[in-house]
Amino acid sequence: LSCGIWFCAEHSAIAEMLKFDISGIAEIMAVRDDWDIVSPCGRCREMMMQISLRNSDTLVWISKDSKKLLKDLIPDYWR
Repeated sequence: LSCGIWFCAEHSAIAEMLKFDISGIAEIMAVRDDWDIVSPCGRCREMMMQISLRNSDTLVWISKDSKKLLKDLIPDYWR
């Protein structure tokens, strides 16, 4: 599925992190089932920001040749 209402791998990884009181994410790469790198969905971006505002500096892979900071993918963050 390609919509943000599914339980994404990022959510599963974050749930595991939180079990160990870890909230910081240095770098993240989302991969489709065909192994293409894709930008995390908006719901996942929001969750990363919600667990720690320090994650605004998380390096997010957009494609095999492109990376951006999470804060650049969520301009004018509401919080």
